[in-house]
Amino acid sequence: MGENRICSGVDVVDVYRKTITELSKKERPQEAAELLQVNWFQVTGRVDCSKISNFFDFPRSKTYEIFQVVKFNIDAFGWHKVPIKFKVVSDGRCRQRAEKLEAYRRNNNQWHEIKGGEFTVVHGRKGLVDIGMFETESDWWKGGMVLSAVKIKAKA
Repeated sequence: MGENRICSGVDVVDVYRKTITELSKKERPQEAAELLQVNWFQVTGRVDCSKISNFFDFPRSKTYEIFQVVKFNIDAFGWHKVPIKFKVVSDGRCRQRAEKLEAYRRNNNQWHEIKGGEFTVVHGRKGLVDIGMFETESDWWKGGMVLSAVKIKAKA
């Protein structure tokens, strides 16, 4: 069944309003957002479950994984100090995890798929799944991360 980019309407919000977010083409056909220098940020999106049901042909419920596709520039900074939170809200349940992204930063200038969580869709179900990646608690400056896409993959 592979992977699909169903989530095209992803919003990048600079919560602290002291950043520059630049939209540009980055080695991929779709647009990417580069976080140049931020204290706090939120990346949010919403997935329509009926589109997933139509996209994948399956007879019953299926679990999907969400991945944030990012890369770090060679001069990226500040990702070692504070964990970044990933959130999935589906069927009224909020699942959240946190991870420091320093290991990904060390492998700069290559695309990484960072797991943001998972959710289950029952065939024919209508509804929305909210997804997010954020850091809104620290005053630690960070920058040099390029956000390219959100991938949804059927879990094996």
